[in-house]
Amino acid sequence: MSHQTRRNDPCPCGSGLKFKKCCLVRQKEEDRRVHAAVSAQQRRNEVFMHAVDWLGHHHGEALQAAFEEFGTAVVEDGRTLSEDDDAYFMMQAVGWVLAEGTTEVDGRTVRLRDLVVEGEPILEADQRLWLELAGQEPLRLWEVTDVDPGVGLELRNLLDESADVVWVKERSASQTLGRSEVIAARLGRWQNAWELASLFSIPDTEVLDLMQHLEERIEGDPADPDVARATGKLIRDFWVRLFTRRRVLPKVVDAGGDPLELTTDHWQVLDEDELARRLEAEPDVVGSRKRGWSRLKDPDAEMSSTLLALNPGKREDRLEVFARTRKLADEGRSWLERAAGPSLRFLTREIVDLMGERVLGGGDPAGPSVAVESFAFPVAGPEPAEDSEIPPETKSQLMESVYRKQYKGLADQKIPVLGNKSPREALKEPGGPRRVRRWLEGFERNETRMAAADEREPVDLGFLWQEIGLEPSAPRAK
Repeated sequence: MSHQTRRNDPCPCGSGLKFKKCCLVRQKEEDRRVHAAVSAQQRRNEVFMHAVDWLGHHHGEALQAAFEEFGTAVVEDGRTLSEDDDAYFMMQAVGWVLAEGTTEVDGRTVRLRDLVVEGEPILEADQRLWLELAGQEPLRLWEVTDVDPGVGLELRNLLDESADVVWVKERSASQTLGRSEVIAARLGRWQNAWELASLFSIPDTEVLDLMQHLEERIEGDPADPDVARATGKLIRDFWVRLFTRRRVLPKVVDAGGDPLELTTDHWQVLDEDELARRLEAEPDVVGSRKRGWSRLKDPDAEMSSTLLALNPGKREDRLEVFARTRKLADEGRSWLERAAGPSLRFLTREIVDLMGERVLGGGDPAGPSVAVESFAFPVAGPEPAEDSEIPPETKSQLMESVYRKQYKGLADQKIPVLGNKSPREALKEPGGPRRVRRWLEGFERNETRMAAADEREPVDLGFLWQEIGLEPSAPRAK
Protein backbone atom coordinates (compact mmCIF):
# COMPACT_ATOMS: atom_id res chain seq x y z
CA MET A 1 0.00 0.00 0.00
CA SER A 2 1.39 3.40 -0.96
CA HIS A 3 2.07 5.89 1.83
CA GLN A 4 0.28 9.23 1.61
CA THR A 5 2.25 12.19 2.93
CA ARG A 6 0.33 14.10 5.59
CA ARG A 7 0.48 17.87 6.03
CA ASN A 8 2.78 17.78 9.09
CA ASP A 9 5.08 15.01 7.81
CA PRO A 10 8.62 15.85 6.66
CA CYS A 11 8.51 16.80 2.98
CA PRO A 12 9.57 13.89 0.70
CA CYS A 13 11.85 16.24 -1.27
CA GLY A 14 14.34 16.22 1.61
CA SER A 15 14.25 19.96 2.35
CA GLY A 16 13.79 19.41 6.07
CA LEU A 17 10.56 21.42 6.10
CA LYS A 18 7.12 20.09 6.81
CA PHE A 19 5.16 18.99 3.77
CA LYS A 20 2.56 21.75 4.25
CA LYS A 21 5.32 24.41 4.21
CA CYS A 22 7.12 23.01 1.19
CA CYS A 23 5.94 20.87 -1.75
CA LEU A 24 2.27 20.91 -0.76
CA VAL A 25 2.21 24.64 -1.47
CA ARG A 26 3.85 24.18 -4.87
CA GLN A 27 1.58 21.25 -5.66
CA LYS A 28 -1.53 23.29 -4.90
CA GLU A 29 -0.24 26.19 -6.97
CA GLU A 30 0.46 23.90 -9.93
CA ASP A 31 -2.99 22.29 -9.58
CA ARG A 32 -4.51 25.77 -9.54
CA ARG A 33 -2.65 26.79 -12.71
CA VAL A 34 -3.63 23.62 -14.53
CA HIS A 35 -7.26 24.01 -13.49
CA ALA A 36 -7.22 27.65 -14.57
CA ALA A 37 -5.71 26.78 -17.95
CA VAL A 38 -8.23 24.01 -18.60
CA SER A 39 -11.08 26.22 -17.44
CA ALA A 40 -9.92 29.08 -19.69
CA GLN A 41 -9.67 26.77 -22.71
CA GLN A 42 -13.17 25.43 -22.06
CA ARG A 43 -14.49 28.97 -21.74
CA ARG A 44 -12.85 29.90 -25.05
CA ASN A 45 -14.45 26.91 -26.76
CA GLU A 46 -17.81 28.06 -25.40
CA VAL A 47 -17.22 31.43 -27.06
CA PHE A 48 -17.49 29.96 -30.55
CA MET A 49 -20.72 28.10 -29.82
CA HIS A 50 -22.32 31.16 -28.18
CA ALA A 51 -21.17 33.35 -31.08
CA VAL A 52 -22.54 31.06 -33.81
CA ASP A 53 -25.82 30.61 -31.96
CA TRP A 54 -26.25 34.37 -31.59
CA LEU A 55 -25.36 35.04 -35.23
CA GLY A 56 -27.83 32.36 -36.33
CA HIS A 57 -30.63 34.18 -34.53
CA HIS A 58 -29.71 37.74 -35.48
CA HIS A 59 -27.76 37.50 -38.76
CA GLY A 60 -28.76 34.12 -40.13
CA GLU A 61 -28.33 34.93 -43.83
CA ALA A 62 -24.87 36.43 -43.30
CA LEU A 63 -23.80 33.43 -41.24
CA GLN A 64 -25.06 31.01 -43.88
CA ALA A 65 -23.26 32.92 -46.62
CA ALA A 66 -20.01 32.79 -44.65
CA PHE A 67 -20.32 29.02 -44.18
CA GLU A 68 -21.00 28.60 -47.90
CA GLU A 69 -17.93 30.69 -48.72
CA PHE A 70 -15.80 28.43 -46.49
CA GLY A 71 -17.02 25.37 -48.39
CA THR A 72 -16.53 26.68 -51.92
CA ALA A 73 -13.59 24.29 -52.41
CA VAL A 74 -15.52 21.19 -51.30
CA VAL A 75 -15.09 18.45 -53.89
CA GLU A 76 -18.53 17.81 -55.40
CA ASP A 77 -17.93 14.12 -56.09
CA GLY A 78 -15.86 13.71 -52.93
CA ARG A 79 -16.20 11.16 -50.18
CA THR A 80 -19.07 10.89 -47.72
CA LEU A 81 -17.84 12.26 -44.40
CA SER A 82 -18.18 10.15 -41.28
CA GLU A 83 -19.95 11.61 -38.26
CA ASP A 84 -16.62 12.46 -36.61
CA ASP A 85 -15.17 13.97 -39.81
CA ASP A 86 -18.32 16.02 -40.35
CA ALA A 87 -18.10 17.41 -36.80
CA TYR A 88 -14.40 18.25 -37.28
CA PHE A 89 -15.09 19.96 -40.60
CA MET A 90 -17.83 22.04 -39.02
CA MET A 91 -15.53 23.00 -36.13
CA GLN A 92 -12.93 24.26 -38.61
CA ALA A 93 -15.62 26.15 -40.52
CA VAL A 94 -16.85 27.85 -37.34
CA GLY A 95 -13.33 28.97 -36.47
CA TRP A 96 -12.80 30.39 -39.96
CA VAL A 97 -16.17 32.16 -40.12
CA LEU A 98 -15.61 33.90 -36.78
CA ALA A 99 -12.10 34.94 -37.82
CA GLU A 100 -12.67 35.94 -41.45
CA GLY A 101 -16.42 36.15 -42.08
CA THR A 102 -17.91 39.52 -43.07
CA THR A 103 -21.27 40.97 -44.06
CA GLU A 104 -22.71 44.26 -45.31
CA VAL A 105 -24.47 46.49 -42.76
CA ASP A 106 -25.77 49.92 -43.86
CA GLY A 107 -23.46 49.88 -46.88
CA ARG A 108 -20.28 49.07 -44.98
CA THR A 109 -18.36 45.77 -44.56
CA VAL A 110 -18.50 44.47 -41.00
CA ARG A 111 -16.77 41.45 -39.49
CA LEU A 112 -19.15 38.86 -38.04
CA ARG A 113 -17.12 38.59 -34.85
CA ASP A 114 -17.48 42.34 -34.30
CA LEU A 115 -21.24 41.94 -34.46
CA VAL A 116 -20.96 39.29 -31.74
CA VAL A 117 -18.64 41.35 -29.55
CA GLU A 118 -20.98 44.34 -29.77
CA GLY A 119 -24.25 42.45 -29.42
CA GLU A 120 -23.82 39.19 -27.46
CA PRO A 121 -24.77 39.88 -23.83
CA ILE A 122 -23.81 36.42 -22.53
CA LEU A 123 -20.08 36.72 -23.25
CA GLU A 124 -17.88 37.89 -20.40
CA ALA A 125 -15.01 40.33 -20.84
CA ASP A 126 -12.22 37.74 -21.23
CA GLN A 127 -14.34 35.75 -23.71
CA ARG A 128 -14.99 38.84 -25.82
CA LEU A 129 -11.28 39.61 -25.80
CA TRP A 130 -10.33 36.09 -26.89
CA LEU A 131 -12.87 36.16 -29.72
CA GLU A 132 -11.25 39.36 -30.95
CA LEU A 133 -7.65 38.19 -30.54
CA ALA A 134 -8.26 34.74 -32.06
CA GLY A 135 -9.09 36.29 -35.43
CA GLN A 136 -6.53 39.04 -35.75
CA GLU A 137 -3.78 36.97 -37.36
CA PRO A 138 -4.20 35.31 -40.79
CA LEU A 139 -3.94 31.56 -41.35
CA ARG A 140 -0.29 30.82 -42.13
CA LEU A 141 1.85 27.84 -43.09
CA TRP A 142 4.34 26.86 -40.37
CA GLU A 143 7.19 24.41 -39.94
CA VAL A 144 7.70 22.98 -36.46
CA THR A 145 11.34 23.67 -35.65
CA ASP A 146 11.40 22.64 -31.99
CA VAL A 147 9.09 20.91 -29.51
CA ASP A 148 8.81 20.84 -25.74
CA PRO A 149 6.14 18.12 -25.24
CA GLY A 150 3.27 19.29 -23.09
CA VAL A 151 4.59 22.86 -23.05
CA GLY A 152 4.87 24.38 -26.50
CA LEU A 153 6.20 24.56 -30.05
CA GLU A 154 8.65 26.69 -31.97
CA LEU A 155 7.28 27.60 -35.41
CA ARG A 156 8.89 29.06 -38.53
CA ASN A 157 6.88 30.86 -41.20
CA LEU A 158 7.43 28.71 -44.30
CA LEU A 159 6.41 31.42 -46.76
CA ASP A 160 8.25 34.38 -45.25
CA GLU A 161 11.93 33.65 -44.71
CA SER A 162 12.47 37.11 -43.18
CA ALA A 163 10.08 36.42 -40.30
CA ASP A 164 11.40 35.47 -36.86
CA VAL A 165 10.60 32.08 -35.36
CA VAL A 166 7.69 32.11 -32.91
CA TRP A 167 7.35 30.23 -29.64
CA VAL A 168 3.75 29.07 -29.09
CA LYS A 169 2.39 27.90 -25.75
CA GLU A 170 0.47 24.72 -26.57
CA ARG A 171 -0.16 21.79 -24.22
CA SER A 172 -1.94 19.32 -26.51
CA ALA A 173 -0.47 19.60 -30.02
CA SER A 174 3.08 19.72 -28.63
CA GLN A 175 2.61 16.11 -27.50
CA THR A 176 1.82 14.83 -31.00
CA LEU A 177 3.71 17.05 -33.45
CA GLY A 178 7.38 16.48 -34.24
CA ARG A 179 10.22 18.62 -35.53
CA SER A 180 10.05 19.55 -39.27
CA GLU A 181 6.33 18.73 -39.54
CA VAL A 182 4.20 21.30 -41.34
CA ILE A 183 0.89 22.72 -40.11
CA ALA A 184 -1.46 25.50 -41.14
CA ALA A 185 -2.36 27.53 -38.07
CA ARG A 186 -3.79 30.83 -36.91
CA LEU A 187 -2.10 32.24 -33.83
CA GLY A 188 -3.61 34.38 -31.10
CA ARG A 189 -1.72 36.53 -28.62
CA TRP A 190 -2.96 36.02 -25.06
CA GLN A 191 -1.34 37.40 -21.89
CA ASN A 192 1.98 38.12 -23.65
CA ALA A 193 2.24 34.61 -25.16
CA TRP A 194 1.28 33.19 -28.56
CA GLU A 195 -1.25 30.36 -28.59
CA LEU A 196 -2.90 28.30 -31.33
CA ALA A 197 -6.31 29.72 -32.18
CA SER A 198 -6.91 27.15 -34.94
CA LEU A 199 -4.91 24.37 -36.58
CA PHE A 200 -5.32 22.60 -39.93
CA SER A 201 -3.30 19.40 -40.28
CA ILE A 202 -1.36 18.94 -43.54
CA PRO A 203 -0.23 15.35 -44.32
CA ASP A 204 3.47 14.97 -45.11
CA THR A 205 2.61 13.64 -48.56
CA GLU A 206 0.78 16.86 -49.47
CA VAL A 207 3.23 19.50 -48.20
CA LEU A 208 5.24 19.82 -51.41
CA ASP A 209 2.09 20.09 -53.53
CA LEU A 210 0.69 22.76 -51.21
CA MET A 211 3.89 24.81 -51.28
CA GLN A 212 4.07 24.66 -55.08
CA HIS A 213 0.36 25.55 -55.25
CA LEU A 214 0.97 28.63 -53.10
CA GLU A 215 4.16 29.73 -54.83
CA GLU A 216 2.35 29.73 -58.18
CA ARG A 217 -0.49 31.88 -56.85
CA ILE A 218 0.95 34.27 -54.26
CA GLU A 219 1.24 37.78 -55.65
CA GLY A 220 3.28 40.26 -53.62
CA ASP A 221 5.34 40.17 -50.47
CA PRO A 222 4.24 37.31 -48.14
CA ALA A 223 4.98 39.62 -45.19
CA ASP A 224 2.34 42.12 -46.35
CA PRO A 225 -0.80 41.66 -44.18
CA ASP A 226 -3.19 41.71 -47.16
CA VAL A 227 -1.07 39.19 -49.07
CA ALA A 228 -0.82 36.99 -45.96
CA ARG A 229 -4.61 37.01 -45.52
CA ALA A 230 -5.18 36.17 -49.20
CA THR A 231 -2.65 33.37 -48.84
CA GLY A 232 -4.59 32.10 -45.85
CA LYS A 233 -7.63 31.62 -48.08
CA LEU A 234 -5.52 29.64 -50.55
CA ILE A 235 -4.31 27.41 -47.70
CA ARG A 236 -7.90 26.99 -46.48
CA ASP A 237 -9.20 26.01 -49.92
CA PHE A 238 -6.37 23.51 -50.39
CA TRP A 239 -7.22 21.92 -47.03
CA VAL A 240 -10.95 21.80 -47.81
CA ARG A 241 -10.32 20.04 -51.13
CA LEU A 242 -7.90 17.67 -49.44
CA PHE A 243 -10.30 16.86 -46.61
CA THR A 244 -13.37 16.26 -48.78
CA ARG A 245 -11.88 14.57 -51.83
CA ARG A 246 -12.39 10.90 -52.50
CA ARG A 247 -9.34 9.13 -51.17
CA VAL A 248 -7.67 7.59 -54.18
CA LEU A 249 -5.78 4.45 -53.32
CA PRO A 250 -2.48 3.77 -55.07
CA LYS A 251 -1.91 0.72 -57.20
CA VAL A 252 0.80 -1.08 -55.29
CA VAL A 253 3.40 -2.75 -57.51
CA ASP A 254 6.81 -4.24 -56.93
CA ALA A 255 10.01 -2.92 -58.48
CA GLY A 256 9.29 -4.88 -61.67
CA GLY A 257 5.89 -3.26 -62.12
CA ASP A 258 3.82 -6.33 -61.19
CA PRO A 259 0.83 -6.00 -58.80
CA LEU A 260 1.75 -6.75 -55.21
CA GLU A 261 -0.28 -9.88 -54.38
CA LEU A 262 1.14 -11.63 -51.35
CA THR A 263 1.13 -15.31 -52.36
CA THR A 264 1.75 -18.33 -50.14
CA ASP A 265 1.96 -21.84 -51.60
CA HIS A 266 1.49 -24.75 -49.17
CA TRP A 267 3.50 -27.92 -49.82
CA GLN A 268 3.62 -31.32 -48.13
CA VAL A 269 7.14 -32.49 -47.28
CA LEU A 270 7.41 -36.15 -48.32
CA ASP A 271 11.14 -36.60 -47.62
CA GLU A 272 12.75 -34.00 -45.34
CA ASP A 273 16.35 -35.18 -45.81
CA GLU A 274 16.01 -35.34 -49.60
CA LEU A 275 14.47 -31.85 -49.67
CA ALA A 276 17.34 -30.40 -47.62
CA ARG A 277 19.95 -32.13 -49.79
CA ARG A 278 18.40 -30.85 -53.02
CA LEU A 279 17.97 -27.26 -51.83
CA GLU A 280 21.52 -27.11 -50.47
CA ALA A 281 22.70 -28.03 -53.98
CA GLU A 282 20.98 -24.98 -55.48
CA PRO A 283 23.51 -22.12 -55.89
CA ASP A 284 20.93 -19.36 -55.27
CA VAL A 285 19.43 -20.85 -52.08
CA VAL A 286 20.58 -20.11 -48.50
CA GLY A 287 19.27 -21.27 -45.14
CA SER A 288 18.31 -24.54 -43.45
CA ARG A 289 15.27 -26.66 -42.67
CA LYS A 290 15.17 -25.28 -39.12
CA ARG A 291 15.33 -21.60 -40.13
CA GLY A 292 13.80 -21.91 -43.58
CA TRP A 293 15.40 -21.12 -46.93
CA SER A 294 15.56 -18.07 -49.19
CA ARG A 295 16.00 -18.12 -52.94
CA LEU A 296 18.06 -15.04 -53.78
CA LYS A 297 18.10 -13.00 -56.94
CA ASP A 298 21.87 -12.44 -56.65
CA PRO A 299 23.49 -14.84 -54.15
CA ASP A 300 26.92 -13.20 -54.57
CA ALA A 301 25.72 -9.78 -53.41
CA GLU A 302 26.16 -8.57 -49.82
CA MET A 303 22.46 -7.67 -49.74
CA SER A 304 20.23 -9.50 -52.21
CA SER A 305 16.58 -9.34 -53.19
CA THR A 306 14.62 -12.41 -52.13
CA LEU A 307 12.58 -14.12 -54.83
CA LEU A 308 11.05 -16.76 -52.56
CA ALA A 309 10.93 -17.40 -48.82
CA LEU A 310 10.57 -21.11 -47.94
CA ASN A 311 9.40 -21.31 -44.33
CA PRO A 312 8.62 -24.27 -42.05
CA GLY A 313 4.87 -24.78 -41.85
CA LYS A 314 2.65 -25.12 -38.81
CA ARG A 315 2.98 -28.91 -39.10
CA GLU A 316 6.30 -30.71 -39.29
CA ASP A 317 5.53 -32.07 -42.76
CA ARG A 318 4.56 -28.71 -44.23
CA LEU A 319 6.47 -26.03 -46.13
CA GLU A 320 5.07 -22.54 -46.80
CA VAL A 321 6.57 -20.76 -49.82
CA PHE A 322 5.98 -16.99 -49.88
CA ALA A 323 6.33 -14.60 -52.85
CA ARG A 324 5.36 -10.93 -53.04
CA THR A 325 3.69 -11.22 -56.48
CA ARG A 326 1.69 -13.89 -58.25
CA LYS A 327 4.20 -13.86 -61.12
CA LEU A 328 7.09 -14.64 -58.77
CA ALA A 329 4.97 -17.33 -57.12
CA ASP A 330 4.22 -19.00 -60.48
CA GLU A 331 7.87 -18.91 -61.48
CA GLY A 332 8.85 -20.15 -58.02
CA ARG A 333 6.45 -23.07 -58.14
CA SER A 334 7.86 -24.25 -61.47
CA TRP A 335 11.41 -23.92 -60.14
CA LEU A 336 10.63 -25.72 -56.87
CA GLU A 337 8.93 -28.64 -58.64
CA ARG A 338 12.15 -29.16 -60.62
CA ALA A 339 14.53 -28.51 -57.71
CA ALA A 340 12.74 -30.54 -55.02
CA GLY A 341 11.58 -33.39 -57.24
CA PRO A 342 9.70 -36.16 -55.36
CA SER A 343 10.51 -34.69 -51.91
CA LEU A 344 7.53 -32.27 -52.08
CA ARG A 345 3.88 -32.35 -53.12
CA PHE A 346 1.90 -29.16 -53.88
CA LEU A 347 -1.26 -28.70 -51.78
CA THR A 348 -2.87 -25.25 -52.13
CA ARG A 349 -2.30 -21.52 -52.64
CA GLU A 350 -3.36 -18.40 -50.70
CA ILE A 351 -3.33 -14.92 -52.25
CA VAL A 352 -3.77 -11.60 -50.44
CA ASP A 353 -4.60 -8.82 -52.92
CA LEU A 354 -3.48 -5.61 -51.21
CA MET A 355 -5.92 -3.63 -53.34
CA GLY A 356 -8.84 -6.00 -52.74
CA GLU A 357 -11.97 -4.98 -50.89
CA ARG A 358 -11.38 -7.58 -48.18
CA VAL A 359 -8.13 -5.87 -47.21
CA LEU A 360 -9.05 -2.25 -47.87
CA GLY A 361 -12.70 -2.26 -46.91
CA GLY A 362 -13.78 -0.71 -50.22
CA GLY A 363 -12.58 2.46 -51.90
CA ASP A 364 -11.53 3.52 -55.35
CA PRO A 365 -8.41 1.60 -56.45
CA ALA A 366 -7.69 3.94 -59.36
CA GLY A 367 -4.68 6.10 -58.89
CA PRO A 368 -0.94 6.41 -59.17
CA SER A 369 1.29 3.36 -58.78
CA VAL A 370 3.63 3.05 -55.83
CA ALA A 371 6.69 0.92 -56.50
CA VAL A 372 7.70 -1.35 -53.63
CA GLU A 373 11.36 -2.31 -53.65
CA SER A 374 12.26 -5.98 -53.46
CA PHE A 375 12.71 -7.28 -49.95
CA ALA A 376 16.43 -7.39 -49.13
CA PHE A 377 18.15 -9.76 -46.71
CA PRO A 378 21.80 -10.24 -45.77
CA VAL A 379 23.28 -13.45 -47.13
CA ALA A 380 22.94 -16.12 -44.46
CA GLY A 381 25.93 -16.77 -42.22
CA PRO A 382 26.26 -19.08 -39.21
CA GLU A 383 22.98 -20.05 -37.62
CA PRO A 384 22.26 -17.79 -34.60
CA ALA A 385 21.61 -19.15 -31.16
CA GLU A 386 18.01 -19.90 -30.33
CA ASP A 387 17.61 -16.92 -27.98
CA SER A 388 19.88 -14.45 -29.81
CA GLU A 389 18.72 -10.93 -30.68
CA ILE A 390 20.20 -8.43 -33.09
CA PRO A 391 21.69 -5.53 -31.10
CA PRO A 392 20.14 -2.11 -31.86
CA GLU A 393 23.44 -0.76 -33.20
CA THR A 394 23.65 -3.70 -35.62
CA LYS A 395 20.11 -3.03 -36.80
CA SER A 396 21.04 0.58 -37.57
CA GLN A 397 24.18 -0.53 -39.44
CA LEU A 398 22.16 -2.98 -41.53
CA MET A 399 19.56 -0.32 -42.33
CA GLU A 400 22.26 2.15 -43.36
CA SER A 401 23.71 -0.46 -45.70
CA VAL A 402 20.28 -0.99 -47.23
CA TYR A 403 19.69 2.76 -47.62
CA ARG A 404 23.06 3.38 -49.23
CA LYS A 405 22.45 0.67 -51.79
CA GLN A 406 18.79 1.42 -52.42
CA TYR A 407 19.24 5.17 -52.86
CA LYS A 408 22.49 5.16 -54.79
CA GLY A 409 22.16 7.64 -57.66
CA LEU A 410 19.03 9.19 -56.12
CA ALA A 411 20.15 12.70 -57.07
CA ASP A 412 19.56 11.93 -60.75
CA GLN A 413 16.36 9.87 -60.48
CA LYS A 414 12.99 11.30 -61.49
CA ILE A 415 10.89 11.93 -58.38
CA PRO A 416 7.08 12.28 -58.81
CA VAL A 417 6.59 14.72 -55.92
CA LEU A 418 9.28 16.96 -57.43
CA GLY A 419 7.29 17.23 -60.65
CA ASN A 420 8.97 14.16 -62.20
CA LYS A 421 12.28 15.97 -62.07
CA SER A 422 15.47 14.72 -60.47
CA PRO A 423 16.61 16.48 -57.28
CA ARG A 424 19.51 18.05 -59.22
CA GLU A 425 17.08 19.42 -61.80
CA ALA A 426 14.65 20.64 -59.14
CA LEU A 427 17.42 22.55 -57.35
CA LYS A 428 17.85 24.79 -60.41
CA GLU A 429 14.19 25.95 -60.41
CA PRO A 430 12.75 28.89 -58.46
CA GLY A 431 11.77 27.56 -55.04
CA GLY A 432 13.41 24.24 -55.90
CA PRO A 433 15.94 24.11 -53.05
CA ARG A 434 13.14 24.55 -50.52
CA ARG A 435 11.06 21.75 -52.12
CA VAL A 436 14.03 19.38 -52.24
CA ARG A 437 14.85 20.22 -48.62
CA ARG A 438 11.27 19.46 -47.54
CA TRP A 439 11.42 16.17 -49.45
CA LEU A 440 14.67 15.11 -47.76
CA GLU A 441 13.34 16.13 -44.34
CA GLY A 442 10.42 13.78 -45.01
CA PHE A 443 12.94 10.95 -45.48
CA GLU A 444 14.54 11.77 -42.14
CA ARG A 445 11.22 12.04 -40.33
CA ASN A 446 10.05 8.68 -41.64
CA GLU A 447 13.35 7.01 -40.67
CA THR A 448 13.06 8.44 -37.15
CA ARG A 449 9.59 6.91 -36.77
CA MET A 450 10.70 3.53 -38.09
CA ALA A 451 13.75 3.53 -35.83
CA ALA A 452 11.61 4.24 -32.76
CA ALA A 453 9.30 1.35 -33.67
CA ASP A 454 12.35 -0.91 -34.19
CA GLU A 455 14.02 0.22 -30.93
CA ARG A 456 17.22 1.44 -32.57
CA GLU A 457 18.99 4.69 -33.33
CA PRO A 458 17.92 6.45 -36.56
CA VAL A 459 20.28 6.16 -39.49
CA ASP A 460 22.16 9.37 -40.29
CA LEU A 461 20.93 10.20 -43.79
CA GLY A 462 23.50 12.94 -44.28
CA PHE A 463 24.91 11.01 -47.24
CA LEU A 464 21.69 11.71 -49.16
CA TRP A 465 22.03 15.45 -48.54
CA GLN A 466 25.68 15.29 -49.57
CA GLU A 467 24.92 13.43 -52.81
CA ILE A 468 22.22 15.91 -53.77
CA GLY A 469 24.35 18.89 -52.79
CA LEU A 470 22.48 20.43 -49.84
CA GLU A 471 23.54 21.11 -46.27
CA PRO A 472 21.43 19.07 -43.81
CA SER A 473 18.88 20.98 -41.76
CA ALA A 474 20.26 21.89 -38.34
CA PRO A 475 18.16 21.90 -35.14
CA ARG A 476 17.08 25.39 -34.16
CA ALA A 477 17.18 26.62 -30.58
CA LYS A 478 14.09 27.94 -28.82
